Amino acid sequence: MSIEVVSQVINELVRLGIDIKGPCGAFAISNLVAQRLNLGILYKPRPTENNCIVNGVGYAADIVMDRSGRIWDILFDGGGTNTPVWFEKDAVDKSWYRDPLLNYPKVLNTGTEIPTGPVNNPPLEVESLDWLLRTMHIKMDNMHNELLTKINALQSDNEAIAKALLDIALRQDRPLVGRLFNIPVKLVPE
Repeated sequence: MSIEVVSQVINELVRLGIDIKGPCGAFAISNLVAQRLNLGILYKPRPTENNCIVNGVGYAADIVMDRSGRIWDILFDGGGTNTPVWFEKDAVDKSWYRDPLLNYPKVLNTGTEIPTGPVNNPPLEVESLDWLLRTMHIKMDNMHNELLTKINALQSDNEAIAKALLDIALRQDRPLVGRLFNIPVKLVPE
């Protein structure tokens, strides 16, 4: 199998701004690696310390498996340093095999999916550029939405401050002169 795919997935998730810390961050890596290598993920019938709960179902954070029950540990300190490794471990009950989750993780919780799929046939240069452009577009959309949210919050705050200052000036029946955020201000009641 491929430690290189593990490294690629980690780099892609980091570049997209996906949090890869903790068990669910490690699972995001494992889930995409499983998709890329046509493997599965390990269902955990009994929750343990290093698993991720998705829609009420527990999955091993840093393990991929095939349909026969063979499993591979793909991360040293999964959810911590997330160092790529590839160690085969003792086989498990093959009924614990699950297909990878196709819509996990979402990019920055916006509902936009990360481009996924197997990499058995290396993509052509044009396809690589297309994938890169799609992921950059997703990232830019997310940043734009975050900025709009912050701007709207600041506008609301500024309007509330201006209204409060005008109310003070009106109650005093004289101009209110001073500095606000190091900007000279003079409010005159009408």
